[in-house]
Amino acid sequence: YRIARIIAETKNLDPMPLPHTVPLQEARAAILNYRTSIKDTPLPHLYGFLILHADIFEARGIDPTLLGQSPPYEKFRVYVGKSEVEGFGTEWHLYLVPVTPAGIDVIPVDPEGMQFVYDFNSPCPMTCDTSSPLYNV
Repeated sequence: YRIARIIAETKNLDPMPLPHTVPLQEARAAILNYRTSIKDTPLPHLYGFLILHADIFEARGIDPTLLGQSPPYEKFRVYVGKSEVEGFGTEWHLYLVPVTPAGIDVIPVDPEGMQFVYDFNSPCPMTCDTSSPLYNV
């Protein structure tokens, strides 16, 4: 599903709807797979990033003061995950979760009681701007 969406995006076709969430256990398996794959590499290991909502608003050209309300969380954390897809190879993930002011991850729960994380990212190089000075370093 994700692979088809990425291929459609790279061919400038109408992409399929994004799979915005994945079950917590699926994300944990991909995160563990990533961490296992870097276990024998030199330290320090990178597991994720803490990002301010304001940074995302600014990057998207949105003035957060015009939204009329503050977001319920001012930060979110992004964890790196890696999975293997038969016939395709490695699939990289960035799993997002809201973060409380105390720095605690908030794991959302759907109406059926399933814990999930957000996963609506498409990795480079399949979705990169190959003319960008950030891509061509």
